[in-house]
Amino acid sequence: MPEVLLIEKEEELAGKITQYLELQGLKVLVEHDALAALVSFARGRYDLILMDADFEEPDPVRALEMLRAKTAAPILAYSGKREEADAIRILDAGADDHIRKPLRYGELSARVMAALRQKERYQSAEIPEGELFEYRDIRVDCAKRRVWVGKKEKHLTRKEYDLLLFMMRHPGRVFTREELYRAVWNDEAVGGVATVTVHVRKLRDKIEERPSEPVYVGTDWGTGYVFLEEEPQW
Repeated sequence: MPEVLLIEKEEELAGKITQYLELQGLKVLVEHDALAALVSFARGRYDLILMDADFEEPDPVRALEMLRAKTAAPILAYSGKREEADAIRILDAGADDHIRKPLRYGELSARVMAALRQKERYQSAEIPEGELFEYRDIRVDCAKRRVWVGKKEKHLTRKEYDLLLFMMRHPGRVFTREELYRAVWNDEAVGGVATVTVHVRKLRDKIEERPSEPVYVGTDWGTGYVFLEEEPQW
């Protein structure tokens, strides 16, 4: 039975979310205090973390960073913040998805289940041991999910890896942000544009020598992103 750590300060809201998730066959542990949740997380292993990003102490961005540093499990954050800049801060800190309040519990539980299914697919995928995928100067060990640029290994998050490999398998093809969200996050692109933008930026920070002048993941202005077939001449 998959286990979910729910971080929600309001007992009534936590109860409603728990009810919906338990109907999906999930075991839910609720922590009402973010600091207590960090302690609880250190003691156990969870398949997914679902958290309210509206609390004041500790700073939710810092809490997300601390959680992400300790786990590769999916982290879904929800908040009442409406500005794109706020969503980007939450995603930048380590969340895999940002859901806006007011919550629609059916949709919330569906997003949780989709994230868990995707996690399970990656863990159970039958990838031949030692399969390597190379394009230009990037080498990917698909069995171990490791990436090298030149001779340097780059440590990517799960979504950064998925995004890179998907684009590498389609060099020269321009994808809209919506297309990338559907392909990599396996979901409709409702609010997903900011997620893609953040992950592309973070991916560039890791694999590009000069992220402002990318030679691997390029931008097709007005459309989206493309894995470049050859290095541009800046």
